[in-house]
Amino acid sequence: MLSLPRSPVSAYDECRSPSLRSIYSSLAISPTTMYERRHCLLKKAPSIFNLSRKISKVKRSGWTLLFAIAAIALCFQSHWTELWFGARAQDSISAKDLEDLGTVSPGVKSFVSRSFFPSSMVEYLIPRRDLQVYSSTAYYQHFSMDYDPRLAPSLWLNVFGHSYSGKINPRFKLPFSWSSWVDFDSGIESAVNQVEHKLTCGAFKRLYKIDHELTRCEDKRGKKMAKFVGYQTESLSGEARRYIGSSYMKFSAPPPERVMFLGVILEGALIIPVDKTRSPSNGDLFDLAELSGLYIQNEMARSGLSAFDVIKEGVSHKRQVAMVSRKVSGGFEDTAGIGAPENITTDITRIVSHETTEAADLVHLTKNEFFWDTNAKLTELKVEAGELDLDMRLLCAMERELAIAPNFTKYFHEAPISGKPGGGHHFDWRFFKSAQLSDYERQAALHRMTRAWLRFVETAGLRSWLAHGTLLGWYWNGLNMPWDGDVDVQITMESLYKLAREYNQTLVVDYTSTKGEDSTMALNAAVGSYLIDVGPSFFSRLRTNGENTIDARFIDTATGLYVDITALAFTDASQPDGAMTKANRRELNALLDENFSGREATLRNDPAYQNRLSSVHSELFSRQELFNCRNNHFYALSELSPLVPTLFEGVRSVIPRQFEPMLKREYKRGLTNLEFDEYQFKPVYRLWIPKTVCPNDRTGGEECGKRIASRRTNRDTKVELMITGAYVENHYREKEIMRMKQSFVGYRKVDEFPCFRVDPWVIKRTKKAIELLDKG
Repeated sequence: MLSLPRSPVSAYDECRSPSLRSIYSSLAISPTTMYERRHCLLKKAPSIFNLSRKISKVKRSGWTLLFAIAAIALCFQSHWTELWFGARAQDSISAKDLEDLGTVSPGVKSFVSRSFFPSSMVEYLIPRRDLQVYSSTAYYQHFSMDYDPRLAPSLWLNVFGHSYSGKINPRFKLPFSWSSWVDFDSGIESAVNQVEHKLTCGAFKRLYKIDHELTRCEDKRGKKMAKFVGYQTESLSGEARRYIGSSYMKFSAPPPERVMFLGVILEGALIIPVDKTRSPSNGDLFDLAELSGLYIQNEMARSGLSAFDVIKEGVSHKRQVAMVSRKVSGGFEDTAGIGAPENITTDITRIVSHETTEAADLVHLTKNEFFWDTNAKLTELKVEAGELDLDMRLLCAMERELAIAPNFTKYFHEAPISGKPGGGHHFDWRFFKSAQLSDYERQAALHRMTRAWLRFVETAGLRSWLAHGTLLGWYWNGLNMPWDGDVDVQITMESLYKLAREYNQTLVVDYTSTKGEDSTMALNAAVGSYLIDVGPSFFSRLRTNGENTIDARFIDTATGLYVDITALAFTDASQPDGAMTKANRRELNALLDENFSGREATLRNDPAYQNRLSSVHSELFSRQELFNCRNNHFYALSELSPLVPTLFEGVRSVIPRQFEPMLKREYKRGLTNLEFDEYQFKPVYRLWIPKTVCPNDRTGGEECGKRIASRRTNRDTKVELMITGAYVENHYREKEIMRMKQSFVGYRKVDEFPCFRVDPWVIKRTKKAIELLDKG
């Protein structure tokens, strides 16, 4: 094991122009998608005005506020579907927007770091005289109707932190509504505003020119819009897809089982179960109203401020993280199951911590981690299962799916777009917003999602490594390929079982900061959240109808982009006489003999050669060291283990020991071709760059550099070179150590790089704040 002699922060800063350096030091550098301004369409009934007057006359104690908000929320149940609507902005974010920001003033930075309560709630939280003052402020006029994805997580942390009294209460739970955490209203409004009256299922079909039956669409009496209760298989327009996903998530989807806050506890994560008895399934924002009341009550008691001042100040999620971290830092020993989630039998509030700040080492896998016996596991679960514990939950799910085996229905669905072959196929249908993401928006979302997944598996103690196109991206420069639409990882069968048992239906919020981000972490954190979704037929290791070759996904709730998670297991599919496709057989033969592809034509009919391959195959199978995924990609234990530590997208990860042979058999020319699709790899820059940039210069020489620096049309490439330069240089030094010294770099936590890409939502909010505060 070796260490690279560098300081990630100094190397990182040296590669930037002054303007970009100031941006990245002032802003947090993270990905996700942007949300749009909302316009409150709430119609105020006279009875509500009367309630408002009564509330303004009452002494404004914390409990009064809480009950007042709850009462208002209940009164407004019929109006919540109209709340927080807003048309999605059509302009996309690019690297040009990042460069155009220039230097961000402390005032703007402070403003962007805070979340503000929606104007629809503020009206009933403070007296009318205060509301008149507050409504004249820039905050209220320009930001109180904007959707802020950081608000709900911050309120959760605040309520948890103030409930903590020296020991974690394992029964602590909080209510949850998808509408409070993810922007679905703007997707619904775009359709509702295009019809004159009620948006029925029939009106929806006419609006989007759909000529087939909508089997999952329901018209509800008293509602002004159609409700979708499930997936539509046919290709549809992007706007129709967006409405269907938003409608399902807002009105029909069950809440997650728990929320996991990465990075709020040093070297660990905080998990809080969802209180489903208080989690609305009709699109209400009751949970946000309740949590807002508790927050105001807590802050009034802590600071002595009035409700008006608490609301005006906004919510600093950096302060909430600091409070939770400070209070719980000594509470590890007070929480059952720390560092051993397999010992958890009931879904309790807890801390999970497998992460370490020490130098990473080789990860040795054993064949036992790939063994799986469904019948034995069912027997074990039946013995261990209690009435409400995690084993019973998993047992019931497995038994439901076994009832239809082997004809499992397709579980994961994408968002196919009509008229665009392949469009929408890398988006989960439930969280689909648009297939027209800019290159920057897509790369930023994948960047942050990748980092969140890698941090999650390290914290949870799961065995997962880079695979397929993602591993190929690591090979070239340690980054996702610029044309990729998803991330691919593999996992041991043992870890998949833990993922299904402990973390299925977990919403992950990443608050993790790295060296160089600490002072501005408030701008990065909690902009995005990710849903862990494990397919219910995960226990079946057969390909069957091929509809469920993906075992689980880690889904970005802001865009619908995802990490594909596939498990490897020892199965009968790898036995010597097992049936498989020609492509799978060819791939397996290349595993048995790494020179197979070059000799295939001449040796295909050579009996002696075939016997040698068969002998190697039989030996691997008899030793139980040959594994496969449900799509029948085969791997030997000796090429996987030990997993080698590395960095990917700037954070710690692991790769298979023999990554080159694995990549060569999956991508014949993937390690040598310098062109793919519309991109060309420039060896000098060590980046994949659009072919339109310096089309006649295949290496990236001095003249090409001048063109990139001087032409405004090449600004995206220029920014990409500056923000990734130090990291890519580090990656090549690491690969040289691997090649020349047959060793690896033991990265510590402090060696991780800050995010490369400012979150698009942060960019948009910052631009708006600059316009308002610096230029207003």
